[in-house]
Amino acid sequence: MALPRIHLHLLTCFLLMLTAGGLLLANLHSRPSRVYLEVDGVKSNPPTHGWPCAMTVLISNQPGLLNSFEVVLFDLPTFVNLAVGAIILVSVACICERLLRRTTPESPS
Repeated sequence: MALPRIHLHLLTCFLLMLTAGGLLLANLHSRPSRVYLEVDGVKSNPPTHGWPCAMTVLISNQPGLLNSFEVVLFDLPTFVNLAVGAIILVSVACICERLLRRTTPESPS
């Protein structure tokens, strides 16, 4: 017995694309952090990225600090951001498909 294939309407795919773009913009938007770092006597306030959990990304060429855009992939803010994004995308797909299948007349087989 073959498993049924997932069928998505074009409108659902379009809405998923727009939702994913909105999530990307929300995650890439930088805002000032509350963390102040001091390196060689110089205080800095690195920007944070991410939604709903903020993540600080350090960019430095100095030895001992993180090199450009090294982010730990298995920390809690990253996991929460990925989980919330996946839940939002699946919810949009399910709601859109349910509404489309409710309003689309079924063809006689």
